[in-house]
Amino acid sequence: MKSMEIAILLFVSLSVIMIAYSLRNLFRIFSCKTEIDAYCMGTDGRHSGFSRGKTLFVTFSYRYDGKDYYRESKLGVTMKLYNSLRQGEQYRIYINEKKPEMYVVERKATGTEIFYLIAGILLLAVAAFMYIFLLV
Repeated sequence: MKSMEIAILLFVSLSVIMIAYSLRNLFRIFSCKTEIDAYCMGTDGRHSGFSRGKTLFVTFSYRYDGKDYYRESKLGVTMKLYNSLRQGEQYRIYINEKKPEMYVVERKATGTEIFYLIAGILLLAVAAFMYIFLLV
């Protein structure tokens, strides 16, 4: 295989992973439609992998359909939201009725999901450009 073909395969692979990650998270965020009351049990910012940034987690306790849930999530958590939450206070969260353990505090995409979606599309476009104009 030529180096150009390897680069194209790498770009396509990375773009598929980025787009799939973004769409999976967006689907999970927007599948949480049922609004309920929940208590914030805490927040945690953890360093992840090789990144200098933090992954933001929030933990909520809530009751749905007679069952108690105590769950941590990073889905849809922005820095602004993270900084505004106070332990022990009650908030409105959104859960997925089919999977009540899945929740989001805000039903909107974060910059991470949007970034990965756009970056994945751009990488796919670069791979298509390389294939069309440099290999054919």
